[in-house]
Amino acid sequence: MSENEIFDLEKYNCKCLTNIKSDNMVFFKKAKITMNGKQCIVSDNTLTEKQVSLVFGSIPTETITSVAFNVTEPKAGEKADFNATTDNENISINGIMWNDSREPITFEAGKDYTVSIFILPKNNAKFPKYGEELITSTH
Repeated sequence: MSENEIFDLEKYNCKCLTNIKSDNMVFFKKAKITMNGKQCIVSDNTLTEKQVSLVFGSIPTETITSVAFNVTEPKAGEKADFNATTDNENISINGIMWNDSREPITFEAGKDYTVSIFILPKNNAKFPKYGEELITSTH
């Protein structure tokens, strides 16, 4: 944004983020907060404090239908590598398991192994709804 440019909510996204805290140890059970007439996203910090955020502007949403991962190929005698990467900027890798285990395993020659990668959308992207086109993955 240039110095003399007028701020345009349709052109730029901005996020308002604040914490709200109760006095006298009053607990928030279900906080529903609006700001400028818009519903805010409320996150738990503690029972007595909430983080409130609201995004202003036009927010593009992308439906994630395909993800490519990079995972180190298993080699006999080596421990499992619990790292995976993706070049999809709308995906956050939340965890990885080998053969349904988060514990280190040593690979053996001739055995089949399954890797599970747990992902979350980010940048306001979303996954398809149930019944829509399934997500495909490549490695």
